[in-house]
Amino acid sequence: MPPMPNQPLSAPSRFPHSFWMLGHAYPNGRGGRARPGKVTALAILLLLTVAAIVLGSTWYERHLIANSKLVPVTRVLALPDSQGFGAPSGQVGPSWQALDWQNVELPHAWRRDWPGHEGHAWYGISIQIPQNWSGDDLALMVSSASMAHEVFWDSQLIGRDLSLEEPLSRSWNHPSYWRLKTSAGQQHHLLIGVTGYARHGGGLGTVYVGDALDVLRLYQLTEWKRQQLQQFSLGMLLALCVIFTVIWFNWPLHAYYGWYSLMLLGWVGYGYNYIAAAPGWFGSTRAFHGFLIATLLVFIGALWMFSWTLLRRSSLRKSMALWAGLGTLMALLLGVPSDTRWQDDIQLAALLVCMLMGVLSMLQWLAFAWHTRTAESVILSSAVSLVGLTVIHEVAAMQGWLHSPRYFTLLLSTMMLMGIGFVLAQRLARSLEREHHYKQELQTQIEEAEERLRQAMLQNRELEIQKARLEERGRMVRDLHDGLGSTLTGSIARWSTWPSAAVRADEVVDVFQQIHNELRLILETGTITDPHDFMALFANTRLRLQRALENAQIRSQWRTEGLEALCLKPEKALPILRLLQEALTNVIKHSAATIVQIQLIQRAGQLHLHVRDNGAGMALGRMTSEEMTTDGRARGMGLAGMRQRVRELGGAFCIDTAPGEGCHVHVSILLESPAGAVPSQPPAQSGWT
Repeated sequence: MPPMPNQPLSAPSRFPHSFWMLGHAYPNGRGGRARPGKVTALAILLLLTVAAIVLGSTWYERHLIANSKLVPVTRVLALPDSQGFGAPSGQVGPSWQALDWQNVELPHAWRRDWPGHEGHAWYGISIQIPQNWSGDDLALMVSSASMAHEVFWDSQLIGRDLSLEEPLSRSWNHPSYWRLKTSAGQQHHLLIGVTGYARHGGGLGTVYVGDALDVLRLYQLTEWKRQQLQQFSLGMLLALCVIFTVIWFNWPLHAYYGWYSLMLLGWVGYGYNYIAAAPGWFGSTRAFHGFLIATLLVFIGALWMFSWTLLRRSSLRKSMALWAGLGTLMALLLGVPSDTRWQDDIQLAALLVCMLMGVLSMLQWLAFAWHTRTAESVILSSAVSLVGLTVIHEVAAMQGWLHSPRYFTLLLSTMMLMGIGFVLAQRLARSLEREHHYKQELQTQIEEAEERLRQAMLQNRELEIQKARLEERGRMVRDLHDGLGSTLTGSIARWSTWPSAAVRADEVVDVFQQIHNELRLILETGTITDPHDFMALFANTRLRLQRALENAQIRSQWRTEGLEALCLKPEKALPILRLLQEALTNVIKHSAATIVQIQLIQRAGQLHLHVRDNGAGMALGRMTSEEMTTDGRARGMGLAGMRQRVRELGGAFCIDTAPGEGCHVHVSILLESPAGAVPSQPPAQSGWT
């Protein structure tokens, strides 16, 4: 996934060390161009949802109770068992005539009447069926029993949890339902044995006896509130946890997504308390409560890290101190044996820490909302504060400091955590929208730049074409000037000093022949645009010169090597072919030779041209290019012009001749070589064609 450009801005200067998580939408602190309507609407929707569920279920429960055919439970007796956990289960229990029965009201909490009690307790209820009772279907429902319980109906066991010894079953949030038989005017005795701990909320919930169908409706409603609603809340939290964990994995620089996921995971661990039917592998109720408090510490620690990262107050030192303290508490909760008195003190200390940190978190966010005073900051601060209140409520309920229903605590916290997640999702969506907008702007700018570049390239191409045309015209002018111009100028200068009758026809024909050859060479060179076509250009020149040699009764032998890989531009290929043409023209005109050998070889970055004939030769000996400039005979045969062309090409020119021994012209041109390299002469080659 590409990085998200969603660096938040600072809040107003009155809150200098924090930032509003949607600060990019509020560039001026308050107001600005933000549209918080969606978040406000969601907050109202979540609150209305919670209120509708709470008020609706409460009203429906009261409606069912008011309109159900129930047998009134007027007197409830309770008796704590002094034998503790060693008391046998499955027996009928104490006698109804015992003197130490106590009158209690349901729901009954041990902490209120028997603080510190551990083990068993018995509840006795006499059920008197009214004389006007119609039908024989009767039902019994026990809304809760903390932790485990067994039920006797007229001294007959009708229900029992799986374990009445440690590890105890957890029926504190699980209702129970039985169908019974009765008749009008009959009296029944209900005996309920409960096993638990006063410090862990031991006691008995509400008991309903009445028409089977009416009690079934009450049971289904209670089951929905205590189990199905909690399972739905935990499922929503787990889904949010997975979603924001994936988001954090893709954008790890934004740590608050990860801390929010850890918050959710910690609260899911604690919320398992509402649906767990047994302690599982923890082995005892006290150990299970230690695990619950540890998950609450994880939640509260993640809440603080989430707040710090979101408000830009986090630092490595504070984070390490926070987790060192919480980690120590968690290690003690999970490491100290559960059967020691120390475990109770550690749990109490951990719960007090959770409550204190929850209060401080609330104050922190309320202060932030007061200083920023934006709609979304108020909503987010309210959500976090309500979550903190939930923690405080849970701690107070676990310690028995607060007696209130806990059915909707998990639902409320889930809705508030969902509200926080929605705000984070809104921020993510705005960041993605902004990134998409940036991409569109960038794409538009790229397209405009490409269009400008295309126009510039077209203009540049036109300029290059014009430049190429001018260069081609200049080259043709130079070629005409160097070739035809020198030939015509020399002929005019020579003939202008002679009498008109002295000009011979063969000289005129020779001049025209030179002009023709020069024109052919210029035209052939001009038609070649690919520098790799030198071989084709050389082949045309060779064919034309070979015909001229044959017309002069001179047999030619050609030798080429390495020309297939030779790459020469026309402006460099033309002088080389001119050198070859002038050398062979001198052979035809002055050598009286019968055989001429031509070599054109590319080797080691150099191009070598050898023209050797068996003609009359000259008394020049071996003459370098510098000596040709002062020798009149060399100038008369055009050797000085050849030397000038070789110099312009950056090469070396040498002629070796003697009377009666023919003439050898050697041209060496450096194609590519390090600076200071001197063209060398290869040995004569064999294998003439």
